[in-house]
Amino acid sequence: MLGKGLANCLLTAIRRSIVDDDDPVARVKLTAQGVQAGENRRLLVPAEDDYCEPRLGRCCALLDDAPRLGRDPGQSTHSPWEPGHCLSMHRAYVAKPMPGLRESPSLALAWLLLSGAVFAQEPGRLAPDDGRLSLTGPPDFPLEMYWLEGPVIRTPGGEFVLQPTFRFEYDFQSFNADDDIETAFGDIEDTAKFRRRRYGAKGTIYERFGYAVEFDDSRNRPFLKAHAEIREIPYLGMLRFGHMSEPFGGERNISGRFTVFMARALDDALNTGRNTGLLARNSVLDQRMTWAVGVFRPAEYAGDPENSGIGITGRVSAIPYESEEDAMLLHSAFAYSYRQFPYDEARFRRRPEANFAPRLVDTGTFDAHYGNYFSLELGANLGSLNLQAEQKLVFVDGNDEVFPGTHAQVSYFLTGEQRPYNKGRGAFHGRLRPLHPLLIGDAPGIGAWEIAARVSYLDLSDGSVNGGSLFDYTFGVNWYLNAYTRFMSNLVQSHRGGVGDVTALTFRLMVDF
Repeated sequence: MLGKGLANCLLTAIRRSIVDDDDPVARVKLTAQGVQAGENRRLLVPAEDDYCEPRLGRCCALLDDAPRLGRDPGQSTHSPWEPGHCLSMHRAYVAKPMPGLRESPSLALAWLLLSGAVFAQEPGRLAPDDGRLSLTGPPDFPLEMYWLEGPVIRTPGGEFVLQPTFRFEYDFQSFNADDDIETAFGDIEDTAKFRRRRYGAKGTIYERFGYAVEFDDSRNRPFLKAHAEIREIPYLGMLRFGHMSEPFGGERNISGRFTVFMARALDDALNTGRNTGLLARNSVLDQRMTWAVGVFRPAEYAGDPENSGIGITGRVSAIPYESEEDAMLLHSAFAYSYRQFPYDEARFRRRPEANFAPRLVDTGTFDAHYGNYFSLELGANLGSLNLQAEQKLVFVDGNDEVFPGTHAQVSYFLTGEQRPYNKGRGAFHGRLRPLHPLLIGDAPGIGAWEIAARVSYLDLSDGSVNGGSLFDYTFGVNWYLNAYTRFMSNLVQSHRGGVGDVTALTFRLMVDF
């Protein structure tokens, strides 16, 4: 009731802010299902509550003197559209700026964000350009806004595009550890707190120049990414420079927003992480193959070039088989990285697959000059079934120490969805859109339900290094209420070689766009 009352109040405010018919600066262009319904018309929000159903994310709007979808132009335009022609407000609702916004750009931006965020609803299965509603304002206020996996602000010609991003993850984790584990590593307490609180922005400048920045105020090192890129370079594809993730490993090529489990697998300890450098990336053979290569310096040592060391990292992915008719796709990838260790020292360590647990394996700092990192990935989509596996190996100083890590996982959507695959990235990366989102649309469903299981292994003991070994079983259940909200639950059984076991029960609420 509170949400509906707030929505009605905002609808009323927007209705009162829309200009009269004779105001020449209002230009509203309405497009639904690829049919242009009107231009230079006045968009009205009906006063009758019966015509607007904010809870369902739709509004049967009135459009003065505009041809109807499915009606003759001569018919009355002052009755609501039939239910089948109601405008789905899954993209955005932008009205003419209220008086005074022209003189205050900050207030104008706030108005755009408020109006877009309130009315942007679940896209469901519609195509990206279906049902978009935008407004080109007066000459001194040339901004449009719409919803495309988040609010997007752009100039009418698309020269400048800005998309704010946001994510929060709130976790509760409960532990049950053997006495030997707590003797060796201390008491492991139940914890409830934010795992991530991330804010950022991305966009383009004149289409071929892109940028992204993101920080997390729940971490000691808040800036996670800050890079710019040039796109559509002949043969090279994209060239990116700044602070970014290196192209190594399968899970690290999937954003944490889209991973199956709450924590990445144990072999993530053998990853290259985020660093500062230069990256080139492209896709070939009709996006059936991708490649990426870059040169990096560790971010924390970037100010000391003589001792920071250099990393050269590359990855190639391929789709050996794909059948859209059978909803099948096979994925394979190989990655390699050569790294000079800063100050001729190396260290590897890892927690169980529950992020609030202590690190149960740790090599400590040991003398090392360079490392060769290898990663092999295999994966498949078989309808609603997804399979992923990865093997990593790190050879330190030739083969003085060799550290292996591996994981294999399976997940299945009980409600019929399929895990997205991003061909440009060469990874199972993408936003899952439930076929029947919870409480959205004319026939609200139960969201998407996914079950998953994973086994992973990490061994950090070899040669003169004794970091220990870790073996994890993880079982998960994911409930996707809509494309932007997810509840997650994981049960983790972790065995520390030679010490004992830890069991963790974890829960997460995640919202992101």
